[in-house]
Parts: sequence; structure tokens; C-alpha cells
Amino acid sequence: NSVGKTPDQLFRETTFTQPVAVVVPVSAIEEFKATYWKLCDSGVALKDGSKFSPAVPNSAVEVLRDEEGYALFRVCLLKGLNKPAAAAEDFGDSSAAVETKEDGEDAGAADAADAEGGADKLKPKP
Repeated sequence: NSVGKTPDQLFRETTFTQPVAVVVPVSAIEEFKATYWKLCDSGVALKDGSKFSPAVPNSAVEVLRDEEGYALFRVCLLKGLNKPAAAAEDFGDSSAAVETKEDGEDAGAADAADAEGGADKLKPKP
């Protein structure tokens, strides 16, 4: 429940999770609630080869609705070595490659930076 909570409270990052905002048409809220935790269901891979979605089940919180028929949800994602471009590929967008802010390295170098804890240096390509 988001009643009485500030944006800082709703979107607080933790050691293991990163909150994200998701805009959903009001007409699709029930479907979203039933399936959001399956989005990008191969986005996180374990050493044993199993894969799962980085979306945390039961983390969707409706923040607000507007008069144009949309709702804003907060969803928590697991932090880790997941690649930002992988989520975009699930939606048919191959333009979401990443590069580092500092020197424009390619996506492979960005993955290496992410593995070394440098994920905060990544940004989407324009």
C-alpha cells in the first residue's frame, strides 16, 4: 500500500533490490499484476544454468492513477549481473545497447564494468 508514503520511501534502493516505475493502462492492471514477475523470465542466470526473472514477486505497488487511464506502479528488481539490453530484447527493441559514461566503451566492456561493481557507470545509448 502506498498511502502516506513518500516517493523516497516507495522507491528506496536496497542492497539486493532496485525499484523501478512502470506505467500500466488501467484496462491491463489485472493482467500486469498476474504476470509482471515473469517479465524477462530468463534475465537472471545462476551458475547451474537455471534462469528466472529479476522482478520480485509481490513487489508491485500501485502509486497513483491519472485521469487519462494509466496507473503508476513501483516494482522491485533483483540487482546483479543482468544485462540491461536483455530486457529490451524481450520487447523487440535491439537499440538498448549500453556503454559506459566515461569513455564510450562498447557493451562488452560495459558488462565487464558491471561484473566489477561498476553498474552505476552504465547508461543507455541514445
